Amino acid sequence: MKLRRNSMDGATVADFQERLTISEIKSIHPESPARFNMHAASEIGSLQVEQLFNRHFSVSKVDMHFKYNTLIDVKEVPTDKVGFYMLDHGRGGIPLFGETHYSESSYVSGGDCYIAFNPSLNEIHRFDAQTSKPFYIEVTADYFASLLEGGDNFTGSLREKIYNREFFGLKTVLKPAHSQLAASIFNCPIEGPLGNLMIEGILHQFVALQLSTYVQPTFTTACLSARDRDTMHAVKDYLHQNFQKNHSLIELSKQFGINQNKLKKSFKELFGVPVIEYLYNLKMENARTMLYDEGMYVSEVASVVGYKNANHFATAFKRKFGVNPSKV
Repeated sequence: MKLRRNSMDGATVADFQERLTISEIKSIHPESPARFNMHAASEIGSLQVEQLFNRHFSVSKVDMHFKYNTLIDVKEVPTDKVGFYMLDHGRGGIPLFGETHYSESSYVSGGDCYIAFNPSLNEIHRFDAQTSKPFYIEVTADYFASLLEGGDNFTGSLREKIYNREFFGLKTVLKPAHSQLAASIFNCPIEGPLGNLMIEGILHQFVALQLSTYVQPTFTTACLSARDRDTMHAVKDYLHQNFQKNHSLIELSKQFGINQNKLKKSFKELFGVPVIEYLYNLKMENARTMLYDEGMYVSEVASVVGYKNANHFATAFKRKFGVNPSKV
């Protein structure tokens, strides 16, 4: 692995070859999960990596402290794999595959997961000067494709891309359940074949949750009239335009001329979540954008999304994404 520091004027790139110390792996068998650590440090900063290897995938827990904007070249034997690249907070570049440069606009923010199929290409990762703890899960392509058999159109399209060795990349929002499952894989207390059985079962749950973001849930809406569906869509559009306010069921039912119970039941039936939870999710998604993409402060964002107390907002944000807001 090589760490490269970007020069401040952007004219040149200075290379620093690091000597990595990797703990000895005495035995790596397909039947037994294996672990090892490595560490790199220089004037750029420091990078600590703890890894768990299974017969079909690996999990990497990274602790990085960079003084400068940094590029990380991953030097390994290229293999076909699907990676889940998770960032807890701060900002990082979307991993590039087979490239020698990166795009300034290709970023992931704290609380994002970038999912990508890498058809045996070298990888480049970019991080801003910061302290961060990204988490990576990389699955062999054949095994990942086998998990998608008998799925829906979306997962079927991913499987076809893997079979055709066609790159794909997409982003999801990390939720506490995602982070908890990833941590459970890494902290598996069982060794040997039973350890593999346990962590593979957790991996299946993790993959299903991540991809479910792109799979439209099927709800029975036969009992909703065309008028009711139009009303619910009008409510949803109104919430998107006015997410800053703290709306109530009473207020919304009066404004749209519908019974509270009917509003509550019909909205959930059509969109899969209660109307107030939908509003809460809107607030948090917009807050995340303002914090990480627009660089606003917690107190500013709290006010915009309708929280009078910044601490209450921070608590709600952590409950939603599993991480604290990075700016104070």
